[in-house]
Amino acid sequence: LSGQSYAGAKSALKKLGLVAVEQQVSSSTISPGAVISTSPGSGSSVAPHSTVTVTVSNGPSALTVPDVSGLTVDAATAKLKAVGLKVGTTTTEDSQTVATGLIVETSPAAGTSARSGDTINLMTSTGKVDIPSLIGQSGSAAGQTLTSLQISYNVVPNPGCSGSTVSAQSLVGEQPQGSS
Repeated sequence: LSGQSYAGAKSALKKLGLVAVEQQVSSSTISPGAVISTSPGSGSSVAPHSTVTVTVSNGPSALTVPDVSGLTVDAATAKLKAVGLKVGTTTTEDSQTVATGLIVETSPAAGTSARSGDTINLMTSTGKVDIPSLIGQSGSAAGQTLTSLQISYNVVPNPGCSGSTVSAQSLVGEQPQGSS
């Protein structure tokens, strides 16, 4: 009965005058829905109307994607493989806090459910932040934006301007973390 569907195994056992009872187990090698084994096993003598437990695969076991943020690609790959996950693509993204080349996040995200053998994609830090144009914003709003990006700044009064809005800035676009 191994390799058959539960329905096929149940039908075959019924023709032999036996009662099938399904038991599901995780398996990373047997397709979901396929019979793994029976108990009593094939070839065993049993009385008519006996119960036969049919063990059926429900696919790879569920697991939680581990947090690999802050690790190198090699260390993250080893940690993911150790729990039965595969590593897919590695891309880069800007990060205010994670150093260049270290893992910022994964997809699917850490803490979410996955199955053994699933592919996890890695995003590493460029070591840069994207500083938006702050011209026209109030000084306090511009300061809050830069502080949230962990960018230090100095306010330089412009004697030719009146008011409290930003009229010029020295850094815009992708800049190294911690720029000032």
